[in-house]
Amino acid sequence: MASMITNLPPAPLLTDARGAFDAKTAAFTQALPAFGAEANALAGEVWALYAAFLAESASPMARSTSATSMAISTGAKAFTVLAGKGFVAGQPVLISSTASRANWMWGVVISYAATTLNVEVTMTGGAGTIASWDIIIASPPGGVLVTDFAASGTWTRAATTTAVRVLVLGAGGGGGGAPATAARGAGGGGGGGAACEAWMSATEAGSSAAVWVGAGGAGGDGAAGTNGGNGGSSGFGGASADASLYKARGGAGGATPSSTATAGGGGGGGGGLNGPGASPTAPTAGTAGAGGAGGFGVSSSQVAPAGGATTGVRGGSSEGFQGGGGGAGTTGGSSAAAGDGGCSVWGGGGGGGGGGQNAVGTVGGNGGSSVYGGAGGAGAGGGIAAAPGQAGGAGGGSGNTRNPILQSGGAGGSAGINANGGAGGIAAGGGGAGNYSTTARNGGAGGRGHVRVIEFA
Repeated sequence: MASMITNLPPAPLLTDARGAFDAKTAAFTQALPAFGAEANALAGEVWALYAAFLAESASPMARSTSATSMAISTGAKAFTVLAGKGFVAGQPVLISSTASRANWMWGVVISYAATTLNVEVTMTGGAGTIASWDIIIASPPGGVLVTDFAASGTWTRAATTTAVRVLVLGAGGGGGGAPATAARGAGGGGGGGAACEAWMSATEAGSSAAVWVGAGGAGGDGAAGTNGGNGGSSGFGGASADASLYKARGGAGGATPSSTATAGGGGGGGGGLNGPGASPTAPTAGTAGAGGAGGFGVSSSQVAPAGGATTGVRGGSSEGFQGGGGGAGTTGGSSAAAGDGGCSVWGGGGGGGGGGQNAVGTVGGNGGSSVYGGAGGAGAGGGIAAAPGQAGGAGGGSGNTRNPILQSGGAGGSAGINANGGAGGIAAGGGGAGNYSTTARNGGAGGRGHVRVIEFA
């Protein structure tokens, strides 16, 4: 009996309340690893059955045996095979163990002359060194090739690819640092990076393309009193990330507090773009007291979600490609909690605002969530020199994945007065802010970007 795949729990909806949205997101994304493992197990069974079927039914001209001892791995392979077979350069071939069809390699013929067959292997299943093979002309059973880019590079299309899906994630902004001064509040969290998705034919994708992966924004230096750095853009194709047709902007950095006890505002989330058009506008960094605006995506006519402008105000949210606005930092002397970062679907979540300095300190804002983009980092809590500071907010969806290649934003500074901000999750999460302290505290770095290219044979 074939393996079964467990159904995923209900997906989050834009109409859900914040608590229900986060709970559904957590349950849905936490189920993805098991779902992936079950899908991979079923795929292995399909490959094994496919190889066994072809070994029994393939035409003699399309099949050869080989006793070449070879370890299962990707790359160029040379096999000694029978002469007079129908192998030609560019043909797809399935190479499976005669003893166990679960051990296989798939690739494209480089050359065939006399009894030597050279193959470029791009997909494998199973493991081990095998000395008895069936080599058969065959496309994959719904073949899929996945290439992940954690750094910039070049993608080269497989010979048998007919369609390409590209997932692009911008990098997260860094959280703001907090100096060691009694008259200051805490830093604001960094905004999450945007996401974009594109489908194209093999012709549209081209034979190769440049891939651009943005670096996460640096966390703000508490001793120097600096803002968090902006996250870099990611893209597929073009001379740069921002010149790509398919690109996602990084999130903006969170702000350091001012000298008037006003806390730093959260950085805006990045905007995304999934096709030709205007380049996404960069989100706005937070300032002391005010959150930054989210970047817009598809069109310059869009209105970017605004950052929280005054104490306790949440950043604006988006149901499209715009990034969520950053939450407001608490103004000096106020007892109100800082504003949360705004949420988005494809754009990054906004960073939470920092808590202000007053008689008891104020709580930091939560980072905004995103369905496909990076979550915003949390704002840190404020405090006073003579008493423990308040807790930082939570990173948007902190600790949970947003999609199979994306982790949430970093957590804010922990309760007390001795915490740096947490780093944003990879990829695209915004960094948490540095907590207010009698010792300078640093903001967390934003998570790097990511690009995944999926090819369909």
